[in-house]
Amino acid sequence: NSGMKNRPRSYDATGRKAKAGAAEIRMLQAARELVRERGHEALTFAAIAERTGVNQRTLYRRFKTRDGLLSAFWRWANQDAGITAWPQSREQALDFIEHLFAYFDGDERLIRSGIHSAEGRKMLALVAEARRASALAIASSTSDRLSEDDRLALAAAASILQSPQAWEILRDL
Repeated sequence: NSGMKNRPRSYDATGRKAKAGAAEIRMLQAARELVRERGHEALTFAAIAERTGVNQRTLYRRFKTRDGLLSAFWRWANQDAGITAWPQSREQALDFIEHLFAYFDGDERLIRSGIHSAEGRKMLALVAEARRASALAIASSTSDRLSEDDRLALAAAASILQSPQAWEILRDL
């Protein structure tokens, strides 16, 4: 085969990427278990490494910092719960809140930990702007006859209803 040119072999990383993705999900699932069991304070690279058998260096390479881990965790938890977009109309909001509260009911310990820990509140703050924009869109879609003050009051109510704090208050009544 001396007449054939040597072509570089292409590398297919599909299997490697799938394995890395599965490992990341295992890490995030372990994070959820730790938070459920002992709260956000228990969420450390060492605890996740111990639980998953993944080397701590791998965790640091993937998430860089504890804040990076928490951010990835809450993003994943929201996606896992089916929370991928904020509602933009009253009709969407009603369905969204029903789904959201059902998810909160099913993962009460995780949600309460998120409400009552500094780390959880920090993560809730990350979605505050998206929740605010959603609430304004809901209020704007409801009626064009509302005064600006009434529209803002309705937006405030919509924002509050989309929060884990509202769920907790209603749950504890």
